[in-house]
Amino acid sequence: LVSFGDLLGRICVEVGLKPSSLATRGQIRAAVQLVCEDLAAESPFGACRNFPGFHDSLADTLNELHHWDIGPDDLELASNACDDTLKSKLLALRELDIATRSSLESIGRVFSSQRARLILDSEITKAPHFTRLLVLAGSDFRPVDLLVLKRLSENGVRVQVAVESSPG
Repeated sequence: LVSFGDLLGRICVEVGLKPSSLATRGQIRAAVQLVCEDLAAESPFGACRNFPGFHDSLADTLNELHHWDIGPDDLELASNACDDTLKSKLLALRELDIATRSSLESIGRVFSSQRARLILDSEITKAPHFTRLLVLAGSDFRPVDLLVLKRLSENGVRVQVAVESSPG
């Protein structure tokens, strides 16, 4: 029994990819805080750049975006359809995402979703050694992880997902 992030790491190794270590929540928050220190006062987030609550919220926001497989390029694309105020916020968020990823990568860490993206973007030429996989999906199961499960299934792994039942 392993976490899904650890499973992603094992899959990477088994199919010949080199995964970076997963960033902890504390490391992500510290990277966000470090990145915010360099924010200009004129940034849409400049007024709150020194507030710990903003660092927590930004770390959570980046994680949530990544869980839906939304990255810097997607934020830039979305900004093109927005008014100037929202556009500047989305572009600033894009830059914060890029800088946070870079900060984490400088210490050999990545978001869990980056492991998933590594698998999804790679040409997998050999299947993992396991042929069956049982996934216990709770309320915190991430949409990007479903893409990985689909990819495993397409490569011959029998994937079964057990989902928590909803009350009522």
